[in-house]
Amino acid sequence: MLDVGCGLGAGACAAATVWPSIAEIALLDRSALFLRLATELMKDSGVPAPIKAIERDFVAPPALAEPPCDLVVIGYALTEVAESDLSSVVDRLWAQTSGALVIIEPGTPRDHTRLMVVRDQLIALGANILAPCPHQAPCPLPANDWCHFSVRLPRRRAHRLVKDVAAPFEDEKFAYLAVGRFGASRPSARIIAPPRANKAGISLKLCAGKAFRETFIPKRDKARYEKIRRKDWGDPLRAPVEEI
Repeated sequence: MLDVGCGLGAGACAAATVWPSIAEIALLDRSALFLRLATELMKDSGVPAPIKAIERDFVAPPALAEPPCDLVVIGYALTEVAESDLSSVVDRLWAQTSGALVIIEPGTPRDHTRLMVVRDQLIALGANILAPCPHQAPCPLPANDWCHFSVRLPRRRAHRLVKDVAAPFEDEKFAYLAVGRFGASRPSARIIAPPRANKAGISLKLCAGKAFRETFIPKRDKARYEKIRRKDWGDPLRAPVEEI
C-alpha cells in the first residue's frame, strides 16, 4: 500500500490493523521529520510489513511511486491542494492505483464540493465507486447540503490542555470516497445523517439508488423497526429500506 501525504502514518496504521498481511507499506510525504516519526511509530506499534519512506511533494510531478499499489490512501491532504493542481494530482493517484483508492477529507461543505469534482473525474477515468455512494450517478444531494460522517475520538490530557477544553472526546467530521479498478456489490442505500428517533419511530436520511430520500419507519411496524433501530450514521443498508 501507499500512504500519500502520510503525516504520522495514521492511514497506513489503520490499513495494517485491518489487513496485517499487507506485504509492503510505502509512506510518502514532503517532510523528512514526519516520515521518520511515522516509520518509528509504525515499527513501535508492531506493524510487520517492511516500510519504505519516500520524501517527495505529491503535488509535483513525476509519478508518486513505482510500481502501482493494491491500496492507495490519501487522508486530509487533498484539501491543501490548489484548485489548479487538483486534476493532475488525481490523475497521478489513479495511475498509482492497481486496486483501490481511498480519499479522506474534512467534513466541510467546501471539501465535499471538491470531493464530488474528484469523484466525477475518477468515474470518467473508469473507476468504480465503492463507498460511500451506492451508485455511480451524480450526487443527488440538494445544493445546501453535503455528504459527511462523524467519528468520536478520545482526547488525551495534553490535547485538552492545548485546546482549553474539558470534554474527554471530540466528534471529528469527515468526508470520504473509495473507488476501485474492480466492481463491487453496492448497498441499496447509506444513512447520511444521524437517525432521528422519537416515540413514534425513526426518521432516516438516505442516499438510495440514484436519489436522495428521507423515510420514516414507525414503531408499530415491528419487524422493520427492529431491523433498523440499531443502525447509525454512515451505515449501509443491504436491502431496500421497505424490506428491512
